[in-house]
Amino acid sequence: MNNLKSQKGAISLLVLITILFMTSFLVSTYIIGANKLQSELERTKEIKEIYDNHDEAEDIYNSYFEGNVINIYTVEQLLNIGKGITLEINGKMYTFSEDAVYVLMADLEFDVDNYSELLGENTDWIPIDETNYIFDHNGHTITVTNLEDVTTIY
Repeated sequence: MNNLKSQKGAISLLVLITILFMTSFLVSTYIIGANKLQSELERTKEIKEIYDNHDEAEDIYNSYFEGNVINIYTVEQLLNIGKGITLEINGKMYTFSEDAVYVLMADLEFDVDNYSELLGENTDWIPIDETNYIFDHNGHTITVTNLEDVTTIY
């Protein structure tokens, strides 16, 4: 018994150090959690402000289409450039007017003979580069096979 009484101070000191360590661990964990929560709340607030100011985002989105930009995905769309007809592309109606801006969105390959309905009597298809239309190849190619089976790549 005398042996335990002489070590009372050491046990008390060990318990005190353990309690301080656990307290500091819990406080630091709480601070880290509170900082994460605060940063999430700030991000959420920023996102909410962006959505509340949706008019600005809508203006930016609409500005892309102000010049009547038409994305070309198919040969039929390509051959209707400048004809003034209205076609639906990806759920939106576009008028293929002479003053529209056309952007090629895929590599296209076609034989002029297979599109005689769209071309009419003029089977000598005029390449886009030889017209006055604003046309952006966007890194894509157009391969045309004419009546003489000559393939031209634009």
